[in-house]
Amino acid sequence: MKRKLIGTVAVDSGQLLIIDPCYISSEWKEGEEVKAVDFWGEGEDDVVHVLKQRGYHIERVSGAYRINDTDFDKVSNEIYELSAQIKKKVMVSPYTGSTYDKICDLTIGEEEAGQLNFESGEEGLGVAVGTGADGYYNVYAIYQEIEGLGEILTKIEIELFNENDD
Repeated sequence: MKRKLIGTVAVDSGQLLIIDPCYISSEWKEGEEVKAVDFWGEGEDDVVHVLKQRGYHIERVSGAYRINDTDFDKVSNEIYELSAQIKKKVMVSPYTGSTYDKICDLTIGEEEAGQLNFESGEEGLGVAVGTGADGYYNVYAIYQEIEGLGEILTKIEIELFNENDD
């Protein structure tokens, strides 16, 4: 078995997507309109408590809370005002159901990774992985000798953390 550095991948969103490039243009969906409001942060539990008292239905989705309300400006202003009152930071983001939003749902969850499905619901579009941080990550090819085929690429490895790094 031979391991060879084949390149690096730059990360600016704290996540990676492994996908066949032929699916990018046909399956990638931009968010057309706000479907919900996501929020998270130091004061999230306090904000949830107050918003539930005000009649909002709030669900936990991966590492954030989600309110299924399409009026982003109204809801986000209400959350920001509560955040200022309790003096704890809360971040707010529109949820549009875009492919990027679905990837974020997978990577900010407990497992920090997951299966991205085709628009039809079928598995196999890609796999999303949270990296834990932005940066440049080494990608390695693993080659093995296979009888009848010779030495061939059998797997790839993305190094997210190296305990030898300072």
